[in-house]
Amino acid sequence: MRRLVTLAFTSALLVATATSATASATPPRLMVDSYVVAAQARHLALSIEDNSTEDGAHAVLEPLERLREQQWALGENDITPLENLGTGKCLRFASTASTPGNPVVQSRCTYGDRQTWYYVAADEHFETWRFQNVATDTCIAALDLAPGARLVEEPCDEDDVEQRWTSIEVEE
Repeated sequence: MRRLVTLAFTSALLVATATSATASATPPRLMVDSYVVAAQARHLALSIEDNSTEDGAHAVLEPLERLREQQWALGENDITPLENLGTGKCLRFASTASTPGNPVVQSRCTYGDRQTWYYVAADEHFETWRFQNVATDTCIAALDLAPGARLVEEPCDEDDVEQRWTSIEVEE
C-alpha cells in the first residue's frame, strides 16, 4: 500500500483515514491511504507526548518513526476530526477559552466542533494548508521545529510557516 507522508513547515503528523462502521455520532470516513503531516523539519511527526493514552496528553513533534501513535484518521472532506489511530482519541485545544499558546491535547472523541478542523489552503496550489479549528477559528502551530516541541493554538496566519502543512508520497 502506498502511504502519503504529509509534511508541514513546522511539524509532522502521521495521518490515516479509516473506514467507519460505528454509531451515527461518528462522521463517515472514506477508505484511503495513510498520511504523515510534517513540518519544515521533515524528520518530525505529530505524536502524543510519551505515547500516552490519557486524556489531556499533549500533542508534540517527535522523530518520524511511522508508529501507530503517529497515525491520524482524516475525514473525506476538507473538514475532519484528527483522530489518533494508536490511542483512539481526538485532538482539541486544552482550554475552551480561545487563547494563543493554549496546548493541543488529545481527549475522548466526541466529534463536536472543538475536535473538528478545516484544512485551509495556505497557497494557491493547495500544496500547503493549515488546520483551523471549527469552534475557535484558530490554528494549530508548533512552538519549535525540534523533537519534543509542543503544538499550540495560535491565530491563523497564512504567512506563518509553523502553521503550514504539506504532503509527499512514500512507499510502505
